Amino acid sequence: MKELYESSDHCALPSVIRAFFSSPGELNILTGLCVIFGLQTIILNCTILRFYSKSTGKNRVIPYLYTVIPTFDLMCGVTGFLNAGHFAVLNSEDLHDVMCVPLSRGLHVLDKKLVMMLSYLFTAYLTVTSAFLHTMLTVVRCLNISLPFYQPALGQIKRALFFYLCVMGAMVVGEMTYVVYTGLRSSGEFTESYFYYIVFVRLVSLVKLEMIASGASALTFRFHVALDLVLPFVLPCFICTVCLVVLVYKLVWRRRAGPAVSSNQIESVRSHHHITGTVTLLTAHFVFCNSVLVVIVVLQKHFNSLGRSLGWHGKAAAVAFCIVPLFNAAINPLIFISRSGALKAYIRGCIASKKRASDKSAQRNLAYLKGSCNSKS
Repeated sequence: MKELYESSDHCALPSVIRAFFSSPGELNILTGLCVIFGLQTIILNCTILRFYSKSTGKNRVIPYLYTVIPTFDLMCGVTGFLNAGHFAVLNSEDLHDVMCVPLSRGLHVLDKKLVMMLSYLFTAYLTVTSAFLHTMLTVVRCLNISLPFYQPALGQIKRALFFYLCVMGAMVVGEMTYVVYTGLRSSGEFTESYFYYIVFVRLVSLVKLEMIASGASALTFRFHVALDLVLPFVLPCFICTVCLVVLVYKLVWRRRAGPAVSSNQIESVRSHHHITGTVTLLTAHFVFCNSVLVVIVVLQKHFNSLGRSLGWHGKAAAVAFCIVPLFNAAINPLIFISRSGALKAYIRGCIASKKRASDKSAQRNLAYLKGSCNSKS
């Protein structure tokens, strides 16, 4: 891919993108999927957060993570609209200026450049954050059922999460600052190279900018794979897979051991069994989505090194980095709702109250119209 856009007198990236997405309809479909998944994610997670805000139970680790995950899923839903804008820019007539003209000479497309950068940064940040949250939830649940006398402190969980979010946030801010500063001073080569990573490799990277500046040497690429792929994606996927096996085993074992439990412990066992089942579904869904992302990145590198990536590279990268994390965030609330009878009752109550309010409003309007007609007559 690098040789396609290394020339200083010709910016080939827009033509490469149009070759990947041969039909404008493909980009329109991706734009529509981002909007649909984004709306679903926002609406459902807002409902879940309102429900948990009314909860009066003790603030333990699992309920805390049950609120944190929908919060970041909600942010991912908002990012879905940025991703829709990302695909709209790829389908626009100003694509060449967005990709190839430096910031100092591209003020007329600054809004589109900003949409691309924000879409990239929020998608990359929330993807690694989601991986960390699901790993933390799965590990905590495994500790709860494997070591019942050991309970992780909520304060430790909050500090670990806060530290991770700050580190990733600092990376995002540092990368954006460096890109804006360098883009104002450099020629179009840096701009085009950076937008290549924005479109096709949407990862918050520790070494990506060095790869842009000095080229992707073998050693640099190994660091890229280790720091930007293995640590934030492959390792959480492996840990969650191991924990998933433990959770499934515990679910089956407790179901078989159910009759031996005393009567005064039945309710507690059912509650623990239910929580474990919910975490198992969330973990299985995360492992599936994260595995798809990792596999596509690995295949992307493999076929790109062989020079045979032009037929699928762009579409696969777009699905992996823009659609798959959004799909993960859109399905999570469905899992929460399907597993919680109280949450389903709360949603039914909200729907019923809105229907009653609508009926009362319709009755008031009808009474007003009748009164108006009688006064005129």
